[in-house]
Parts: sequence; structure tokens; C-alpha cells
Amino acid sequence: MTGTHQEYKGYNWKNTNWARVAELLPAPEEVNIQDEQNFNHLCHLILRALRISTPTRQVTKWSRPWWNPYLAEMRRIKNTTFRDFRAGRTDKHTYHRTRNAYLQAIWKATQDHWNTVVENTNPSSLWQTVRKVLSKPPVLLATINGATSFEDKAQVLRQAFFPENGPPPQHQPSDSLEGFHLVTQEEVRKALEAIPPKSTPGDNTLPPSVWIRLHKIHPDILINMTDWSLCSRTLPAILK
Repeated sequence: MTGTHQEYKGYNWKNTNWARVAELLPAPEEVNIQDEQNFNHLCHLILRALRISTPTRQVTKWSRPWWNPYLAEMRRIKNTTFRDFRAGRTDKHTYHRTRNAYLQAIWKATQDHWNTVVENTNPSSLWQTVRKVLSKPPVLLATINGATSFEDKAQVLRQAFFPENGPPPQHQPSDSLEGFHLVTQEEVRKALEAIPPKSTPGDNTLPPSVWIRLHKIHPDILINMTDWSLCSRTLPAILK
């Protein structure tokens, strides 16, 4: 019987080639945002440069965050001993002793990893720890205000958390930029560093650490994007 598992493909942002990113991004004098179309084009250039310069990774439920070089070496020794045992170059007891030592090392590594996870759990990472313990969601959810199907429950929850209070008031912003000061590199840096490191990435899959590093190597890009958005009083649809 062949087991099945769901596979998730993504990018290994820890191994991004930032020198390559810098080569692919436009030069500072080429960054000129006049409208939302220019803004969107620059966003696509950023994503393209990052994805070209970053290796992909495949994360499955079999991934092993507790794995280490010591275990890799023990696995190599265990496999070598098994081949020797099958070829008659060693006895069964030697192979079993090597295999049991390998399994014991795995058990210790997983216990040490879990203890570290629990010790480092804080309010912002609490739910991540809970998900590791309860990897599967409950099969059934309780009835909510008489709703039994998933769609009806979702509708009830939407109405409870986001009640309809009528259309939002219309507001016409002023065209005057009196008192407005252009954003500085330091202000953008502080805003990025204020984002919790483990915040969930948006639809573009870029974690906060990538934006911080991008700002370090090419600060003019985020400064220009922020200035245009504030000056035009526009939140581009690509960011929503």
C-alpha cells in the first residue's frame, strides 16, 4: 500500500541570492512612479527578481525540523551496516545495535526539539505550537445559531464579526500637500522592523524578513512606493 501526503511548494527565502536580486531590480534613477500602473509594474519587477534569485523548497508533513548532521552520519553508518549484514560481512546483533542507536538518537532529537519549541513559545507563537500538537482540525463543528452546513456557519460568522452597517461615508481627500514631508529611509526601516518576524506573509508569500533585506540593498524602491501612495492618497489594489 502506498501512502499519500500533501506537498507544499514554496521559496527558501533564507537562501536568496541578494546580489542577483540587486542586478535584476531597476536602478534608482529608473524608479519613477506616476500612477498605479507604474506602482503595479514595480511590484511585479520586485516579485520576479526575488523569485528568480531564490531556490524553491518542498515542505511536506514529513519534513523534519529536528534533523541534524549527527543524525545524517548515524543514518549513513546504519545503512552501511545493513548492507554489510546482508552481504554476510557482519552479524545480526551488530546491525541491530547500530539501528537501535540510530532510532534512539532520533527519539532524543525530537524530544529536544519539542522542548525547545515549548520553552520558546510566546503569545505571538502560541497558535503555531498548538497546531503542531493538533495537526488535524476537528471533523465536525458545533451547530452555530441553527446553522449546520459549513457554508451556513461561515455566513453566520461573517455576519457576527462583520455586520453590515450601511455604505461607508463618502470622503473626498484634499489635493493640497501642505505639511506633507517625504518619507525617509529611517522611517521605512522602523516601520518594517516593527512588523513581528513571524507575521503571516500576504498573497505575494514574502515574509517581513525579505522586505527588510530588500530595503537594505535598495532603499529607494520602498521609499518611492510609500511616497507615491501617501501623496496620491491611494492604496493600490495589488496591496489589498
